Amino acid sequence: MNKMTLKQQAWAVLACWWIACVLPTKEACAWNALGHKVIADIAWQQLDDDQRHDIVAILRRHPRFDNDFARQLPADVDENRWIFQQAAVWPDLARGFRPEDRQVYDHPKWHYVNFPLSVGEARPLIGVNLASDYPTPLTAEK
Repeated sequence: MNKMTLKQQAWAVLACWWIACVLPTKEACAWNALGHKVIADIAWQQLDDDQRHDIVAILRRHPRFDNDFARQLPADVDENRWIFQQAAVWPDLARGFRPEDRQVYDHPKWHYVNFPLSVGEARPLIGVNLASDYPTPLTAEK
């Protein structure tokens, strides 16, 4: 068996140090824009036409609809479907707004729910409808 030279050992230690110190600092992203849009499209396919219409009507009333939806709309797409998909990434877009707009529209804790799927052997969220069983920022009393 060949033994590592002192120089090889130094490089190995340096490589391990770099892996241990530098790689973990990279920001972790749970979803990217495509991931959000794919999940939104799966949800879109589960909706009936009336539900789709109602949701898109609500989105069209958003104060930033012209800037963040209408002006971004690509040609030759199903407009309502694209608007629905764009809504799935909009909370991430709001993080990049100028400070005064970010203060109004960026609500990081509204962007996800952070409940445990299980606690020990118990699975408290199995069969729970988060939409109706837990208050949302829009329905919670202030």
